[in-house]
Amino acid sequence: MRLPYTLNIQTGRKLNDKSKEEIMEEVVKVFDSLDVVAVQVAFEVVRVTFKSDDCFRTAMANSGVWLFGLWCPI
Repeated sequence: MRLPYTLNIQTGRKLNDKSKEEIMEEVVKVFDSLDVVAVQVAFEVVRVTFKSDDCFRTAMANSGVWLFGLWCPI
């Protein structure tokens, strides 16, 4: 089940050398202008939950994001 206003960033194994804290900080920086309420770091996916539908839709308008200089699809 996916929570409302939550998107998945597919990282694969690209970020295996990063700690969960580093990944969370980078994700918050990427979505700096949007209200992020939660970041969950799983094995090959990062889940980002936003406060509102507007923030979620703005984030989903992108096909992916750059994390640590690596392209990760949404």
